[in-house]
Amino acid sequence: MFRIQPPKQAMLREATIISGIIATCIGAPFFFFPYVDEDRISFTASITSLVVIYIVALIYLSLCVGWFTDYYTTGKKTLFEVDRKNLTIHQNSESTPYRLRDLHIDQMRVISLKKQPEYKPVLRSSNTRSWRIVALFYNAGQFQLSNGDTAQICLTDARHVVHIPTKLEHVLLLSPTDPNGLLLALIRAADPAYKPEV
Repeated sequence: MFRIQPPKQAMLREATIISGIIATCIGAPFFFFPYVDEDRISFTASITSLVVIYIVALIYLSLCVGWFTDYYTTGKKTLFEVDRKNLTIHQNSESTPYRLRDLHIDQMRVISLKKQPEYKPVLRSSNTRSWRIVALFYNAGQFQLSNGDTAQICLTDARHVVHIPTKLEHVLLLSPTDPNGLLLALIRAADPAYKPEV
């Protein structure tokens, strides 16, 4: 059983972006509305506009916190299990098995999406939930890659990604805590007689 790589760096990046947006929403009124204007109507309009902006910012913050919690929980619960017949991806209460005979075990490898950008997922998907997740720190769902391939992805770390070609209509891109360990487990499961070189 292999856990997904904790998305610490990506989480920090997204939290910083969200904080910046909220700070902008809160601070903008002080620059654009004439609070020193003695005209009572202008002052009332300014206060009303400020209240509306604060309400919108609060709603946005609540949504961000909810999505953040949902995705973080889903990411932490993502597991990759290898047995004699299957590679199973566990996400919350959902489990997706891939038969080992449908995987190109001999073509598996660990890649870096930063060094090989052709394998990066395109920010577009027919699955709304997948698009929402890829917009945050935990990338999950079925996506088109920059090279035109279709991929089922569970990504949190672009630096160490397990790339698994399959006999199906897509490849797998996974972010386990131990990428090489997952590859070795799959090789051993597919070929019990395999012995790693010393």
